[in-house]
Amino acid sequence: MKISELKLNQEVLFKNKNFLYKGVQKITMPGFGKVQKVVFQSKDSKNVFHHMNLHEGNRTLKTDESGNLIL
Repeated sequence: MKISELKLNQEVLFKNKNFLYKGVQKITMPGFGKVQKVVFQSKDSKNVFHHMNLHEGNRTLKTDESGNLIL
């Protein structure tokens, strides 16, 4: 499965932490203004986000033995 095929709020493991997929969003980056990024929100803390560039949407996700998607 690729990142671009994820559904909203689908759970993904990243660096041994659970994140929820929030889709492609416009975010404000200092020095750049508004840019579009693929956004993941931490399931544990609502203020922790992980952003990825759009071209990484074609990246393939791995699956562990328990069926969790790993980024």
